[in-house]
Amino acid sequence: MACGAPRRKEKKIRVEVTAPSIQTTSIGEAQIMVDYLFLSQSVNRIQAITDVRNKASQNVLSRAGFRIEGTIRKSAFVGENCPMLTLYSILREEWKEPKILTRTA
Repeated sequence: MACGAPRRKEKKIRVEVTAPSIQTTSIGEAQIMVDYLFLSQSVNRIQAITDVRNKASQNVLSRAGFRIEGTIRKSAFVGENCPMLTLYSILREEWKEPKILTRTA
């Protein structure tokens, strides 16, 4: 418990935005996801990873409150390529309150 938080099970999700034309919808969906996880789960942190070339996904994450933590260099093969990834996260104390959802069922 080095960070002062109790151990929790890790939760992973994958969101991919491939076209700038769907960014507005995706930003709302990303914010709903963040609100839902912080309202309904005992998580302290949500993280996301995107290809460094995927500017649409990076914009969605930034607008949903995520912060860049850094670049993950050549960590996994995708076909014949080994792309660089950007790591984002948002902490519960950065989130503070729901932006879209008010409660969960």
